[in-house]
Amino acid sequence: MDWKFKKKIKDILEKERGYKLLKRGGDVNILLIFPNKYSLSLSNLGYLTIYKLFNDQSGILCERAFIPDSFPENSNFPLYSIETQRSGKEFDVWAFSISFELDYFNVIKILEDQNIPLFSKDRTEEHPLIISGGIAVSSNPEPIADIFDLIFIGEGEKFIKNFSEILINKKIFNWSKKKFLEEVSELKGVYIPQFSTPVYDEDNKILGYKSFQKLPIKKEINLNFSENFIFSPLISPLSFFSNMVLLEGIRGCIHQCRFCLAGYFYRPPRISNLETAILEIYKNFSSNTRIGLILPSIDKSISWKKIKEIMKENEILVSFSSLRLDQIDEEILEILFQSKQRTLTIAPEVGTDRLRRVINKNFTNEDILKFVYKIRSYPFDNLKLYFMCGLPTETQEDIEGIIILVKEIKNILRKKNVSLSLAPFVPKPHTPFQWERMLNEEYFEIQLRYIKKSLNKYVAIQREDIYLSMLQGLLSRGDRRINKIFRHRIPLKRLSKELNWEKEFFLFRKREKHEFFPWDIIDIGVKKEYLWKEMENAYKEKITHSCFEGCKICGVCKEVDIGELKF
Repeated sequence: MDWKFKKKIKDILEKERGYKLLKRGGDVNILLIFPNKYSLSLSNLGYLTIYKLFNDQSGILCERAFIPDSFPENSNFPLYSIETQRSGKEFDVWAFSISFELDYFNVIKILEDQNIPLFSKDRTEEHPLIISGGIAVSSNPEPIADIFDLIFIGEGEKFIKNFSEILINKKIFNWSKKKFLEEVSELKGVYIPQFSTPVYDEDNKILGYKSFQKLPIKKEINLNFSENFIFSPLISPLSFFSNMVLLEGIRGCIHQCRFCLAGYFYRPPRISNLETAILEIYKNFSSNTRIGLILPSIDKSISWKKIKEIMKENEILVSFSSLRLDQIDEEILEILFQSKQRTLTIAPEVGTDRLRRVINKNFTNEDILKFVYKIRSYPFDNLKLYFMCGLPTETQEDIEGIIILVKEIKNILRKKNVSLSLAPFVPKPHTPFQWERMLNEEYFEIQLRYIKKSLNKYVAIQREDIYLSMLQGLLSRGDRRINKIFRHRIPLKRLSKELNWEKEFFLFRKREKHEFFPWDIIDIGVKKEYLWKEMENAYKEKITHSCFEGCKICGVCKEVDIGELKF
């Protein structure tokens, strides 16, 4: 088994192009673990960026690991690094990059398979340090906090250097884990869960924390983003986006969709120098390299005309991620189809203009249909639509609106493939809807079944698993008591029945205005008072303007020195 797995890893390594890890050995060896499949790890720009940044540090050697494609059918698998096929136990630090809450279960599986005690308090000096980062744990670390020795909060680029120096000192001076955690706790954006204990009242709500570490933990922000642009250091035909270099054109978003965690967490919005970045990619890869632009919003300062010229001169293909409907103009469409993109993805989110105002999407069904008319003559094959169900104030009229809108879109695009993705709404931390409740399984089952039945003969439909959405909700909104899921090894199929109290308390209960949330120990810079006002604006169906330079209303740009930051 082991030699077959090692051979597979070697085959994977041989297919990679771009960055090559040439150094061998370091004062500290870090295993950067992506708790999901290899193909997805190469599609995670944060994971790849941290990998390269760690290896840029003197005295640090960082290698990667992943979960094999055969999991969970093959539930037992060895943990070997990709670069040297060394066992995980030969590394000083295991660093998990976690973007999705459901990957917590894969983290648990990896620790259990390698006979590593699950909780930090049970591990000795002989065990590797177990650390993590990523938006899932950064936004609310508490459900999984007891497992990790430390958790990075925010954007990793800035604290890699200082963290690496402290790691090397630990090795050189033979510090205990306790001494090391005390030293590293002084860094901005580092949370040490074992230094803090939640205090509950008689109603099981959190009163606050007894802590040896100053709370809340302020997230780390990379304000030098425009100069140090981020793109994939390596590519592979085995990636989910085969042989595509991902380029983060914009971090954060100028729009204020009230359901979107990323839009609030990654404030302030920052713009990369796309022209320079594309040319740099051309230097590192071949002239026909496909580039996937990560653009949560389009900025007016971007010179699409210049980018089109670069594409033509260097035969670079550009592929966009999902864009806001109100930002796709003729120039963007030309770039899309010049790049031979065959699938367009847009997110109407809801079926009525009223509910779209509630979530702060400033376009109408009429705008959507005008756009669809405009693109029908373009050379593409597929249109993918994203919708949510269960948003605050949703009525049956809004559900009917989805059905009517999708039928009208398909009627216009009769010769194209139209697909629909349906997801239950999960109220996320640090958003205006963090006070809202999640609707129960029965509601989602009735509505999603109804939508599917009404549209099945018109479009292809993919709906998210309701049960997994409930788990996602618990893991994003819960506190440390949620770790009973891991502590008692409850099988996934039984979880829904075992967690009735947790669902009622953490999911189905609307929160009070001044309630202390588990995630209030994290300061993302956006004031809680601002989020509450935005929640009130949602019920008034009031549109809030986009972020603009000089605005300090939400609190983020008041807290940081934004300098010449462009919006």
